[in-house]
Amino acid sequence: EISSQLSTRCSAVRAPLGNACSKETITDTNNGILNNPRVICFEWTPGITLREWIQSQRNRLDLSATSSSLTIHNDNDIEERNRRSLMSFISLACSISKALAEIHEVGGVVLNNLSVEHIIVDEPQGSVHIISLGSASAICGKMPPKNELGINSFPYNGENEKTRVQNDLRSLGGVFFELFTGECPMQN
Repeated sequence: EISSQLSTRCSAVRAPLGNACSKETITDTNNGILNNPRVICFEWTPGITLREWIQSQRNRLDLSATSSSLTIHNDNDIEERNRRSLMSFISLACSISKALAEIHEVGGVVLNNLSVEHIIVDEPQGSVHIISLGSASAICGKMPPKNELGINSFPYNGENEKTRVQNDLRSLGGVFFELFTGECPMQN
């Protein structure tokens, strides 16, 4: 339910398909049934996970470092290439921050599980999408509108809301650590 509500408010969240819960049978390419009570089908979001994007960028930097050692480049070329690479990382960090802020402020939701695997990067479009909202919950004071029965569309959880938002921000710090270092902050 949170996915449906959030997708109408936040551009960084993909929408569940409307007919995924219908009575007709929806199957995948292997004829597996997709519309059962345990499955929600979402719109396709082009791109790759942030972890895959980080790895591809590191591979590209490694290749350019190898090629620069084989050919003579002046320091200005190397400095310019490094500056452009750093700017793309900073730009992506800003896009991720804006997406999370939109989810918190406009959507009224905390994610509770932000990670590099739950961020999709669509580099050609310059966009990011947050996926895996199964652990998401409403923020106190930012409740969604009531449905036709006068009940909030998804359950309110009375936990300490400030701590839950702070946990999302700590997770964002871990995402940024991995974005800029290429290493998971939780590894030994």
